[in-house]
Amino acid sequence: NIVFILKNLGLLDFTKINNNESQLSSYNSESEIFQMTVSGGKGKETSFAKLKTENGNYVLLKGSYIRKSQIESFAKHNYSQLRKQLEKDGYFTESDNELFLVLKEDIPFTSPSAAGAIARNSSVNGRKEWKTKKGITLDEYESKV
Repeated sequence: NIVFILKNLGLLDFTKINNNESQLSSYNSESEIFQMTVSGGKGKETSFAKLKTENGNYVLLKGSYIRKSQIESFAKHNYSQLRKQLEKDGYFTESDNELFLVLKEDIPFTSPSAAGAIARNSSVNGRKEWKTKKGITLDEYESKV
C-alpha cells in the first residue's frame, strides 16, 4: 500500500501524536506555528493550513484547510497519491466552504514540502512557503535554531 511505501522511503511518518493539546492556542510559542495560504483555485478564496515542528517531524495541524480541487500538473506527483490515500482513509472532513476540506487530526511528516503538498493539492517548496505570522520562512527559522 502507498502509505507503507512512502513511510519506508522516509517521506511519511504516521507516528501518533499526543492530542491532549491539539488546539493551536495551547502550544507553548506562537513562533513555532507556521502557516501557508491555501487557495481554493485561481481567482478564488484563500484560507490557511498550519504546521509545527516536533521531534524532527513537520506536523500538519488539525483544523488546517485542505484544497479540494487538484492542480492538473500535480496528478502524477508522488504526493498526489498520498493525498488521495489520506482522503480515502478519512483524514479530512467537509468545511463550511465548498472549496476546502478540513484536516481532522494532526499528521506528522518527515518533509515540510509533503505537508504543504497535501494542503495545497499541488507541489510546493515547504521550506519557503511555510511562514510564521511575522513572515519568517521555515528555512530561515530552522537555520537560526
